[in-house]
Amino acid sequence: MRFLSIAVMLSFQMLQLVVKTSSTITFALRKLQKEISFLSYEPTENVDAYAVIDLDQRSIIARTSLETEVGMDQAKQIYTKGSFSQSYASLKVNSVGGGLSTEILAGSAVSGIAYGDGSRVEGFIMKNAKVENTELMVQYDVGTNCFVGGNPNPEKSGCFAKSGTIVVDGQSITYTYNLLGDTFNSQSIQRLNRSQKTAVSTAYSDYSGTYDYNNQWILAALNGASTRFPNSMVDFDFGNFGLEGRAGEWLSTHYYICA
Repeated sequence: MRFLSIAVMLSFQMLQLVVKTSSTITFALRKLQKEISFLSYEPTENVDAYAVIDLDQRSIIARTSLETEVGMDQAKQIYTKGSFSQSYASLKVNSVGGGLSTEILAGSAVSGIAYGDGSRVEGFIMKNAKVENTELMVQYDVGTNCFVGGNPNPEKSGCFAKSGTIVVDGQSITYTYNLLGDTFNSQSIQRLNRSQKTAVSTAYSDYSGTYDYNNQWILAALNGASTRFPNSMVDFDFGNFGLEGRAGEWLSTHYYICA
C-alpha cells in the first residue's frame, strides 16, 4: 500500500507538472501569436510602387556626387519630377469623332505594344475619362522599363510605342504618344516630403514658420541659393557653400530630416 500511495503521489505530481507546463506553453504561444500578428498583415496598396523610389534617391546621390552645376540641376529634376516610381503616360486619343466614344473608368486594365521591342506593355487607367475626352492617363505596371520624368538618362524601351493601338477592357483605341514630353511620374521624393505631417515636421514648422521646411532647404542646397522661410531669422544661404558642401547637404538633410 505504501508503494501504491507513493506511485499515486508521483503520478499526481507529474500530472500537475504536465498541466502547469501545458498552461505555460499555451500562454507563450498566445503571446507569440500576438507579437507576430503583423505576419498576417495585408497592405492595401502596392508597396512595390513606393519602394522603387529608392532608385530616385540613388540617382540623386550619383548626380550630386559629380560636384558640378549640371549634376546639381539633374539631381533637382529627379527630386522634383521623379524618375523611377509610378511612371505614367499621357496618350492622345485618335478617333473619327475626335475623342473617346465611350466613358472609361479609372482602374481599367490597359495593354499595348512597347516602343523598344514590340513586347506587351500593361498598365491601368489613372482617372475617369469621359466621352469625347482626347487624353488618357495610363500608369505603367511596376517593373515596366519606362523611366522618363526627370531622369537625365531616360529609359524608353518599355514605354508604349509612339503610335498604335491600346486595348482597354476589350476596347481598341488608337493613340499617339510623345515619349519624352508626355511621360511623367505620379510620385517623387519631393512629393513624399511635402505630403506627410509628422512630429518632426511640426517641430521644423514651429522653428521656420512652414511645414515645407525640408523641401525648401533641399532646393536651396541644390540651387546654391538662400532659403526664404517666413521666419527669416533662420534662413540659410547655400551660396556660401561650394559644390562639395551642397552635395553633402543632400545626404544629411534627406536622411535626418526627410526620413
